[in-house]
Amino acid sequence: MLLKSYTKEISRHKCNSGFESVHCIARLDQDIGGVIPYLNAELGVFEAKRCDTCGELTFVNKLRVKGDGSLVCIPCSGYEE
Repeated sequence: MLLKSYTKEISRHKCNSGFESVHCIARLDQDIGGVIPYLNAELGVFEAKRCDTCGELTFVNKLRVKGDGSLVCIPCSGYEE
């Protein structure tokens, strides 16, 4: 299976644009359902949710819970990893 087309979005972290890393999201125009089991076996599966403060898509193991129960990314939490 070869991808015929995709779009990519590259951005800096919304909470701290000084970070040296960038985010890259690829949006595929084809159904890749048939290869998902192979990707999961090779790469592992990571669930992601949006930060309740800035909306940044963040892996759940990097989210922090604030006192009001909201899930926030590390920069929005005010704490280090």
